[in-house]
Order: sequence, then structure tokens, then C-alpha cells
Amino acid sequence: MLPLAVVLMVAVAGGVWWFMNSRIPGTTAQVSPVPAPTGKPSIAVLPFDNMSGDTEQSYFADGITEDLITDLSKAGALFVITRNSTFAQKGRSRDIREVGKALGVRYVLEAACGRAARTSASMRSSSTP
Repeated sequence: MLPLAVVLMVAVAGGVWWFMNSRIPGTTAQVSPVPAPTGKPSIAVLPFDNMSGDTEQSYFADGITEDLITDLSKAGALFVITRNSTFAQKGRSRDIREVGKALGVRYVLEAACGRAARTSASMRSSSTP
């Protein structure tokens, strides 16, 4: 029984260590572009910026982003990039054309939200006219 408990503790400790180290600010994640299926508009919803100034409210902005990605992905007419791929862009300066090219999408939605659910959004084409 004791060896099983030790193995379990080591596994949990390793998982916690990996989780903590995979979310260090400033690290870069490799994102491979995924071509959208033909005939479907493709969109990436970038993480909403937190305009409230309160860093503890960033979970609200992340939640809004996740809900929007989930709701858009339920529409069969859209190809929506996953949360993991778009959240790799969090905290970076963004050139919409570069983001669209890196994620393999035509449209990029960037937005910000603050207190009292104030939200502003801008959807832009990532391709040149």
C-alpha cells in the first residue's frame, strides 16, 4: 500500500510542476497553422483584454473568451480555432495579419472587457484586400 501512495504522490507532484511551468508568462508556445475546411469561414477569437485594471478580474475576460469560442464552435457554418491555440497569443502585441496567418484563419476577433460587463470588440479580416 505504501509504494502505491508514493507513486501517486510523485505523479501528482509531477503534474503540478508541469502545470505551473507550462503557464509561466513570457514563454512561447508553438502553434501550427491548421487550414480551415473549404467553404467555411474561419475565425480565431483572441483572449479578451482586461480593461478593469484589476488583475484579479482577468478570469472574467478569459471566461467571456472561452464562452464565445464555445458558442461559435457550435455553429456548424464556422471553423473556429481552439482556445489553446488562441490563448497562446495572450499578452503579446498583435499584428492581425500575422496572427491570422499563424493560426490559419481568415477572420480574427479581438476584444476587451472591463467592469460592469463593458465590452468592445473588433473583427477584422486577416488577409490583405
